[in-house]
Amino acid sequence: MDNCVRFTKDHIPAINSWYGLRAMPSVPENLFPDIGFIVPGIGCGFLYKTDSALCFLDGYMANPNTTKEERKDAFYAITRYLMRDAKDHGFTQILAYTKHQRRR
Repeated sequence: MDNCVRFTKDHIPAINSWYGLRAMPSVPENLFPDIGFIVPGIGCGFLYKTDSALCFLDGYMANPNTTKEERKDAFYAITRYLMRDAKDHGFTQILAYTKHQRRR
């Protein structure tokens, strides 16, 4: 899957609908960073910049009405694009947290 598009404010209603489907509160527009990617209808993720060489990948959210495979593929694609943008912006260290253990 590689139909990622760059996030725009126009995507916020769809993203917030996914929060609603998960019984979570909507995210105010001013909390979305400038850099993000979305696979329409499936998931999104964001790059949070700092004033150092470190940036964060965070804000991942998926449509719960999609399959686990669709979400996994979307998140892999989104992460690739975010990592490329991090490098393009001069970041040398990328940090991301997950609640899931890596499975081999």
